[in-house]
Amino acid sequence: MVLRRFIRVWSGQTVSALGGGLAWYAITLWAWQSTGSATVLSTLLLVNFLPGLVLAPFIGAHVDRVSPKTLMLWCDGLLATIAFVLVVLYSTGQLSLWHLYAVGVIEGVVETAHWLAYSKVVATLAGQDGLARANGLVSLTDSMAAVLGPVAGGVLLGVFDLTGVLLIDAASYLIGLLTLVAVGVPRGAPEPSIADRSSISVSIEGARTGLRFITARPALRSLLVVFFVMNLVVAMGSVLTVPVIMMRSGDDAALLGLVTSVGGVGGILGGLSASIALHRVRRVPLILVSMIAGCLLGTLPTAIGWSGPVWLAASFCAGFVLPIINGAYQSLWQSAVPLDLQARVFGVRRTVAQLAVPLGMAVAGPLTDRLAPVMDDGFLAKTFGTGNAGAAGLVLGACAVTGALVAAVSAASRSVRGADRSAAMPREEVTTA
Repeated sequence: MVLRRFIRVWSGQTVSALGGGLAWYAITLWAWQSTGSATVLSTLLLVNFLPGLVLAPFIGAHVDRVSPKTLMLWCDGLLATIAFVLVVLYSTGQLSLWHLYAVGVIEGVVETAHWLAYSKVVATLAGQDGLARANGLVSLTDSMAAVLGPVAGGVLLGVFDLTGVLLIDAASYLIGLLTLVAVGVPRGAPEPSIADRSSISVSIEGARTGLRFITARPALRSLLVVFFVMNLVVAMGSVLTVPVIMMRSGDDAALLGLVTSVGGVGGILGGLSASIALHRVRRVPLILVSMIAGCLLGTLPTAIGWSGPVWLAASFCAGFVLPIINGAYQSLWQSAVPLDLQARVFGVRRTVAQLAVPLGMAVAGPLTDRLAPVMDDGFLAKTFGTGNAGAAGLVLGACAVTGALVAAVSAASRSVRGADRSAAMPREEVTTA
């Protein structure tokens, strides 16, 4: 019965995620068509990503003090309102870039609060026995939004223009909101009153509480370090995959699109697999084995491959393991962290792990440029190619080997293996200062 309630919430939130994905892609595509500036696109991505990432530990302090269902309702309602405002601005010819930048910042922060609240709702409704399946479905949603959002966004932008896409976006958030309203979600233990304390002090104290929880637990701390390193190499790899394929295929954009689509299909099938079978295996070994498989069967063949079939197979493998890793990782943390602390702990966890993403993206290009002059000949040039293409392949291959080694070494680490035991223990209550 409880898992049935989660399915109802998940279905509505899946619709919202798909609507948000297609709308954001359509917005970025409209910005590109309007300006032709790559700088504008990168700025839009940064203002949407960084504020929520930096503020996550402080947002978590407030998420733990309110009903997660109520907060999700406010977030869905606010996101629908933003979509309607953009419709008015676009329809009256007043939509400009600064509006999109402002929306990017607001939506990034709101979506962070929504994710923290949704994580608590999943843990509440699914229960310990249903966490693995529930997070497999959440990972499936992420994969579907990543694949179907750009496809649907591009098609709908051509059919309805931006107004139609934004109206669909608003409707999707309202569907998520109405679905959630109809489902009862336990409130949990109320937090102490904060009437006599400033919002800033509450935020700082909450971030400290989340950080203390993680640092006091070697298993969770070690696993978080592993994910930081993996996010770093994955971010570098994501930057370099496109130039490697394009330079080696003679700028075959159709092949690149096919490779990307096959990776998306792999992600959807991986999400389905996670929702069906994730509860049957131990999570830490599954995470580490999937990481190794993703690196050696996904990233490495892309780095050394020179043909479409190799890249297609590699993309499928890389996409397939991602929702399995994320679903197992999320359910492990939800099992190990008391419900009344999850937003504070998860806010810190999110910031630490994902700070590696902009760092990896910033490092990948300059490192490739530095290595290009030494790729004119020799063994490495025969394997990866010469010039910029060879350097990009070399760095991509190094990312794959590094990721696989980190996962393999972690498998031998007692502290990392202990994360499964930490998650199996009762979720102790933790007092906060």
